Order: sequence, then C-alpha cells, then structure tokens
Amino acid sequence: MPEVRENAIPADADLRSSLSLSEILQVIGYDAIENALGHTDRSKRRMRDFPDHLVMMYGITMGLHMSESYGHALDYLRESLGWLSDGNFTVKEVSDAAIVQARDRVGNIPFERLLRSVAQPIDPNNEALCYRGMPLYVVDGSVFDVPDSKANEAIFGRPNSKQGQGAYPQVRCVALIQMRTRVCTDFEFGSVSTSTELGLAKLIFPRLPKGCLLVMDRLYPGYTNCQQIIAAGAHFLMRVKKDIKLKLEEKLPDGSYLASLSEYDENARPTGVKLTVRVIQYQLAGGQETYRLITDILDPTLAPADELAALYPSRWNVESFYAELKLVLRQPRIVLRSRSPHLVIQELYGLLTTHYAVRTLMYHAARRLNVSPTSLSFKHSVHVVKTTRPGDFSP
Repeated sequence: MPEVRENAIPADADLRSSLSLSEILQVIGYDAIENALGHTDRSKRRMRDFPDHLVMMYGITMGLHMSESYGHALDYLRESLGWLSDGNFTVKEVSDAAIVQARDRVGNIPFERLLRSVAQPIDPNNEALCYRGMPLYVVDGSVFDVPDSKANEAIFGRPNSKQGQGAYPQVRCVALIQMRTRVCTDFEFGSVSTSTELGLAKLIFPRLPKGCLLVMDRLYPGYTNCQQIIAAGAHFLMRVKKDIKLKLEEKLPDGSYLASLSEYDENARPTGVKLTVRVIQYQLAGGQETYRLITDILDPTLAPADELAALYPSRWNVESFYAELKLVLRQPRIVLRSRSPHLVIQELYGLLTTHYAVRTLMYHAARRLNVSPTSLSFKHSVHVVKTTRPGDFSP
C-alpha cells in the first residue's frame, strides 16, 4: 500500500469554511437520500426512533468515524443535523443494538442507489481534468478485510497464499476513478475467493463515460477487454506485459507503430479476428527497462507518443485512492465493523460515499485557491471535517 503524501495546504486555505459533516450532507442532498430509499411507506419510516433517512445519513457518518463507537458517530450526526435545522430537528438516543437493527432493516440496496446517484464525475468539461479533451480515468482494484464471522467467510472467502489462508475474510473492490480528482465514479464488489479484479472490471467497462481515456496497468491488455472499452465509446492507454507479442506493421512519424491484438477462443486458439492498436515503446532516462504502451488512438497527431508516455506514470498517483480509504478513513489495522455480508457491503457503500463527498469539497476548495485538487492533503481535510464542530461557521 503506498504511503499517503501529506502535502502542505496553502496558508490562505480556509478549509474550515468548506469542510464539515454538515457540508458533506449538503453535497449528497436530502432528496438523493429520499430517492435512494425508493417507494417504501414514508410515514412508517418516520414513526421509528431511528427512521430510514437517518440510517442513511448515519452510514455516511460511520465512514468518518470507523475507529470510534456507534454512539460517538451518532452524537456527531445529532450535532450536525441540529445545526442545519436551527435546532428544530432532533435525533433520539438509541442503543448500539437498535442501530444495528436499523442498519439491517434498511439493507444495502438504498446505499448502492445513493452512491450511484451522487458519484458523478466532478466538473467533467474542465479541460484541466482532461487530456486533449478526453476526460481521464483509471480502473484499479484492492481488497478490504472484514470481521471474521462464519457468514462473512461463507460469502466472501479468505485469501490464500503459500503461508496458508489469510487471517480475515476479504471483499474485493474494483473502482473507476477520475484521475485528477481521485473520486470514484463507478464500482463493483465481489468475493475474494470467487471473483477477480479483471472480472469485476469487465462489469464496469460497458458503463465507461463516452469519449474518456482509460489508463490501465499490465493486468488488462487483451482483445476482448480492448473491444469492450471501444464499444462503450471510450479510449484506452495501457501498459502491456513482456510476453505479449506486438509485431510492427507500420512505423509512424512520432516513433510509435501499428500492431495487432488477436482474438482467442475458449481453448486459447486464435480465431483470426484482430484489432489494430498503436504501440508506444520507450525507456526512461538512465534506465534499462523497456516500457510498451498500447492505445486505440491510431493517429499520432491526436495523441503524440511522447505525451502519452509522459501521461501514463500519472496513473500511479491514483493508488492514493485506496490509501485514503484504508489508511485515513478506515485507519490502519482496523477491519470493517459489520459481521453480516449485506452490512459489510452497506458499510463499503457508506465509506465510498463519504470519500466522494470529502473529495468533492476539496475540489471546490482547490478551485477557489487556484491549486490542484490532489495537492491538498486528504488526511488533513478529514481531520478538519471530524474536528469542526457545528456552529463554528454558518452553513
């Protein structure tokens, strides 16, 4: 796991005027929460001591307080909602058991609906977030440790290695990440024992934003994957492994060349169908390793080889996305708290929603300061959210 860089925030960056739980809830919006809950009986939802819309807000609050108790997160939510409503709205005292029952009652489907509705690309027409007009995205995967319960193990499985099985069951996550804002705009979850990163990514490919440029590592090259991306109306730039043969078919003026990827059947035999790709091959100054990238952008005037070679390494900055989830929001050595599989997924939806909202607020703060959104410290921003008390400023 890469280390999270703690970049200095400019002295005039008044993040306290932008970052709080109150602001996060406003980014998400009450209407989005109501829509995510669907067409259930709203009167019955509100008759309970802990109604469904509060459960949704609480799931987001949990993403900020994963190392603290249920009660601590509830107190923080109570203060924030009290301030937003000028004291006209109160959250009743409920026990930890009642909170778990309420989470179980709501389930994970409304949380998925909420995340999919709010996790939209930030400022998609901003040229600073694009390469030559193409919005930049990365697809990447990781795993999350979950509590060691029989139900979690049965659904999610454990990782296997030469040393034996892992200590905890794990959930596999693959996310589509907007490269220059680090927000997740699409996602899939699966069992660590029955799903693969590539398999989950293939579920995301058909939903790619049209016209985007998807930057990927060596896991993804292949005829089928590339065709899926093209069929979605997107473009790709990916590194290829050494054992993939790319025979030079036509040399291009910028030093790149055209080659073909072959389609293979289920028995790993070529079908004769091929896809033309453009290959950019280079070495870093002072290095000996040869890097090979492929793209479906065949015209070098639309994407020169030197620009694509310079663009590719920025893909690794997005590794910080999972570090922000695991080392900042979740914190090191802390597993998710839910002991049942559907609440594990609910908790992950809440965590991603929290991350999206914090990153959105950071983006708008960065725009006001005229700095890159990734130059602000995510860790510091979360600290500000957690320590800014309602009433410190006007919402």
